[in-house]
Amino acid sequence: MSDPRVELGFNTPFAEQIVFFRQKLNLPTERWDDIMRAAHDRAFIVAGAMKADLLADLNTAVGTAITEGKSIGWFRDNFKAIVKKHGWTGWTGEGTPAGEAWRTRVIYQTNLSTSYAAGRYTQLTDPELLKLRPYWRYKHADGVANPRLQHVAWNGLTLPHDHPFWQTHFPPNGWGCHCSVSAVSKREFQKAEAGGLAEPPAGWDAIDEKTGAPQGIAKGFDYAPGASVADELRILVAAKADQLPKPLSQAFSGAADPVLDNRGMLEKALERISAEIAEQPVEHLAVVDGQGVELVRQVGTGSMVQLSNDALAKLGDAVLIHNHPGIPQSFSIDDVHLAVWHRLQESHVVDRLYHYAIARPAGAAWGPEFWSATLAPVISRVESDVVKRLDAAESAGLISAETRAALTDHMIWEEVNAEVNIGYHRTLRKTDGQ
Repeated sequence: MSDPRVELGFNTPFAEQIVFFRQKLNLPTERWDDIMRAAHDRAFIVAGAMKADLLADLNTAVGTAITEGKSIGWFRDNFKAIVKKHGWTGWTGEGTPAGEAWRTRVIYQTNLSTSYAAGRYTQLTDPELLKLRPYWRYKHADGVANPRLQHVAWNGLTLPHDHPFWQTHFPPNGWGCHCSVSAVSKREFQKAEAGGLAEPPAGWDAIDEKTGAPQGIAKGFDYAPGASVADELRILVAAKADQLPKPLSQAFSGAADPVLDNRGMLEKALERISAEIAEQPVEHLAVVDGQGVELVRQVGTGSMVQLSNDALAKLGDAVLIHNHPGIPQSFSIDDVHLAVWHRLQESHVVDRLYHYAIARPAGAAWGPEFWSATLAPVISRVESDVVKRLDAAESAGLISAETRAALTDHMIWEEVNAEVNIGYHRTLRKTDGQ
């Protein structure tokens, strides 16, 4: 039997990577540096791509490459087809095989590496992992043909996860950079101290006047992908719209503004309801529309709410939020069944520590047929596998019964989401004390 300590861990498929990429808004740009650093957390750009439908198709191709692990050859074929379909000409790299290979490699590798890094950042900052491994180690990729000397010098550097170094040096740190970060224990940090690898080298934060970034980091790469928490997308949209030709500016703003307005109202409503119900001793449930207007509010008994027929009739395209009293616990299978079967737009669960969410992807045909033919078989297989692994871990004394109960559903949905996109993610709840 395989070692449960290896299989348990935090090495889930990169559901966080997929979530990070899918939340981006398509943004027309003339140059790659029209937006910089953490603004890339919120926007998908391909320099020179100014048409909304062109950007949408490129976004779909990159997203498929990320979620399905497609090769660069597959992406190049799709890129050529998309460029031809939309009649896009004059783009950098066009006209020669070497130029086209370079351009497609930059688009492909940069989006995969930054989304990977953002997914890793989410995993590395998980409170459960930070309790066990609160230090991060920089790792230079082995086998790189032309290694950057500064990146090699940082190899093995081990620092607290909240050290300022990571705010600017979290990889990737340039075009084609394959460096990575791993979480390590206090014992490993003490070994690094003994080896002189627990302090950044002198001058690590000195700025290169040519790039505006610290030495060794390429222009625009001095940030941690996915670490930005303040949503500055509206400012970004307004600034970009001012730079576009008037017809495109109006179309871009007109498409973005309603989405941003409605999303803002919905998020405020969810935040308010979350604060009201998260720590209630019995289950509470609310249903709101896409603008956050409350449609249903019910209180259950213990850990269950029995929805009325009137409430069930209001679920289509709505957003549901309810709490799980007691230990931290993600969606039950019944929760997800309800969301998919009744075609909710989103469903949320809150407990005393976390906020969990699933969201129907654009164009996805949720409903009874999708549940029965597509999702239920995957859930059944993943649930069986996760339960076996957690059984082994509990039997080996690696986790307690309470930890096992808290982990089970979260692990199931992370692994299901890696196969069938249900928009699952978990975030630490914001409370008054934070």
